[in-house]
Amino acid sequence: MMNQAFSLKDLKSEFPLVKTYQELFIALEEKLSKEGKVVCSFRINGHKIDENFEKKVSGASIEEIDTIEVFTQNHQELITSVIQNWIEAIPNMIEHSDDLSSAIRNQGITGKLKDLVRFIDDAQLLVDSIISISNLFPESRLIKSADWAELETKTAQSIGDCLTHFQRKDFVVLADVLEYDLASCFQNWGTLFEALIVEMGSYDQQIQKDGSLAGESSCS
Repeated sequence: MMNQAFSLKDLKSEFPLVKTYQELFIALEEKLSKEGKVVCSFRINGHKIDENFEKKVSGASIEEIDTIEVFTQNHQELITSVIQNWIEAIPNMIEHSDDLSSAIRNQGITGKLKDLVRFIDDAQLLVDSIISISNLFPESRLIKSADWAELETKTAQSIGDCLTHFQRKDFVVLADVLEYDLASCFQNWGTLFEALIVEMGSYDQQIQKDGSLAGESSCS
């Protein structure tokens, strides 16, 4: 993780129009985003702050700041970390989908509701991550491809179908969607993610060859 520190004098020099914490956080995030970095956290006067603190002091003056430290991660490293986590998680998601489908088909929905909700939440989290990955690496040929867009649409639709069939009490069809549609989507995402890692490795080699900055270690 990379750490950059700014004194109040530095802040006033670089952001002369900034008066409040909220304006400062936005200005720093915009500045660092242009440098290819994602802000992970802030530390003000030696104290690490959280989202609740950010909201609480959003309208307060920055005059009380002695120093603000900004912890960042390179876009490329952030995406790689997220993708690697999903590559490791997807086989378990496929197994979970198959097991849940079989249980619903053979035993009914009774006692499976909590497990189904947790599974749908995990699937939706995957979709949310896919959207974030797309936004963070928009120059990727793979992300801009029809295969990526079609699979993203199919995954979201399959999650919606699960909810629809559950509400209609069509549990046999629900089991089919889990076993065939969603499990297939997960399998295909595993393949695309592995291909994206390869593409990103090639991209990283190219930007280093061109003299660009290499990535930092991941946020934690």
